[in-house]
Amino acid sequence: MNTEYEGEENRLSSDDFGFLYGLSIFETFFVDHKGQVFLLSDHIRRLYDSLVFFEIELNCPQEEFTGIVLAYIRQNKIQNKILRVAVSAGNKEKQLKPGIFFALRANSYSPEKIDQGCTLMISDHKRNETSLLVKHKTANYMENYFIARAAIRQGFDDAVFLNTQNQVTETTKSNLFFVKDGVLHTPNVQCGLLPGVIREWVIRKAASLGIDCREGYYGLAELMEADEVLITNSVMGIMHGQKIDEKCYNDGFPGEMTAWLKKELAFARQGAC
Repeated sequence: MNTEYEGEENRLSSDDFGFLYGLSIFETFFVDHKGQVFLLSDHIRRLYDSLVFFEIELNCPQEEFTGIVLAYIRQNKIQNKILRVAVSAGNKEKQLKPGIFFALRANSYSPEKIDQGCTLMISDHKRNETSLLVKHKTANYMENYFIARAAIRQGFDDAVFLNTQNQVTETTKSNLFFVKDGVLHTPNVQCGLLPGVIREWVIRKAASLGIDCREGYYGLAELMEADEVLITNSVMGIMHGQKIDEKCYNDGFPGEMTAWLKKELAFARQGAC
């Protein structure tokens, strides 16, 4: 799907840097049954931070961009779907302006699947924590795609990346947390991972309630010895980790901290509607 911006219908040209080099920034979020998006402003703020970092000059204020997204949702009567909005860089030499594009798909996370939890494997492929791309949602997603596909072929739902220092980072689709002795841990962004919107919500929520939440640098042994493992993203919210490789957590059920955070997130999403 595409949209209109500055009076022109956007079609991705073969001269666009988004097509030529993957120079495109995107956000993906869940549109609920009321046509609303939880933490939409956080998503758009992150997208604009990436536009600035990669010097993509959209020439559209954040408030106007938010209006474009909301108008698209309203005009297309979108409910209970996953919406992706992308900004492609254009090409100044060819007089191509950056374009705004939308893609819509069904939600692949059923309530039953979220309650069931996820199975994870440790990927043999190392995440390059010094890459310019790892902290941004760009069109360069082949690495994540192929590692996720390999995990599914081996009977897992997703894979966990270690970086070149053998520190835990994230999965191909989600941020990662674990609980040990009542303390909530998550890898520091400097390990090479996306600063996820729900990840940031969990960190803020924990701080507001006085829960000890630490962003750190963790080896694989610390993750494997955890009491609970949970993953987060803006589509499914929070899901517990059943197991990593052959290590099972909490007999495959959500731990106390995970269950509490899921409940708090559900309340927050309802309150935002």
